[in-house]
Amino acid sequence: MEEIRTLSTFIIKAVDWVERASRITSRKSKKRKGNESLPNEAKHTLFDVEQLIKEYESLSFDTPEFQNLCLLANGVYRFINYKLIQFFFFLPNFFKLKFQ
Repeated sequence: MEEIRTLSTFIIKAVDWVERASRITSRKSKKRKGNESLPNEAKHTLFDVEQLIKEYESLSFDTPEFQNLCLLANGVYRFINYKLIQFFFFLPNFFKLKFQ
């Protein structure tokens, strides 16, 4: 009976993890007008994604949602790096123009 309890607990954790990951990676098709923002529950941070990835590493199952989260995180990291490069490239030129 202990094995069934252990398996049940594992399945509950796995399903919960997949549902939380799906909330972050799934796209909503609701149309919004103008600057209408997303509801609070639909806003997720990079920290949320990183926490799910870290939690996944302690679980022992395979799911496509993990790959989707990794792709999302890598896209965000690449965007941040791109913006940092733009900023530091522009910064010296800004000071040259401002103080000449």
